[in-house]
Amino acid sequence: AELRKENADVKAENTKLKQDKEEIEARIVGLEQTTKENAELKARVAKLEQTAEENAELKARVAKLEQKQSQNIFLPIPIHPTPCPYHQKIRRSMNSWVRSIRKRDMESRPQINHNTKTVPSGNDQSHVILTESPSLQTEVSELEQDNEIDKNQIVEQGLIQELHLPTKENDSFIKIGNSGNKSGNMFSLNDCFF
Repeated sequence: AELRKENADVKAENTKLKQDKEEIEARIVGLEQTTKENAELKARVAKLEQTAEENAELKARVAKLEQKQSQNIFLPIPIHPTPCPYHQKIRRSMNSWVRSIRKRDMESRPQINHNTKTVPSGNDQSHVILTESPSLQTEVSELEQDNEIDKNQIVEQGLIQELHLPTKENDSFIKIGNSGNKSGNMFSLNDCFF
C-alpha cells in the first residue's frame, strides 16, 4: 500500500514536471519570437536614424541654397556697369555690315543709274531709288537673313537668361535698338551688364 502511495506521488510529480516543462518550452518559444522582433525593430530604428541624418543634411543644403538665392536677389546693380562683350561684338558686326552695304552702294551707283526708277515717298515728298540689279538684291537678301539670324540668337539668349533670373529682376528691361533693327529687341539689364 505504501508503494502505491509513493507511485501515485511520483506520477503526480511527473505530471507536474511535464506541465512545467511545457510551460518553460512555450516561454522559450515566446522569448525567441520576442528576440527576433526586437532585432527587426532595432534594424528599423537604425534605418530611421540614418534617414533622419540624411534629412538633416538635405535641410541644411536647402537652407544654404535658399540663403545664396536670397543673396543673389539683392545684389546691387553697379553704378557704372560694363557693357556685355557679346553685345559689343554684335554692334561692331552690325556697323561693319552697314559700312559694307554703303561701300557697295557707292561702288555700284554708276550701274544703278542705268536701271533706276524714282518713286515719291508718301510722307515727305522725297524720292526713293529702286534698283533692278539681281546680284545686289541677292546680296542684300543674304545679309538680311544673316542679320535676322543674329537678332533671333540675341533674343533667344536673352530669354534663356531671363528664365534663370528671379522674378523681381524680370521687371527691369531696357530696349536696345540700332540702325539695322527696325523693331528693337527687349533685353534684361542682366543680359547687358555684369
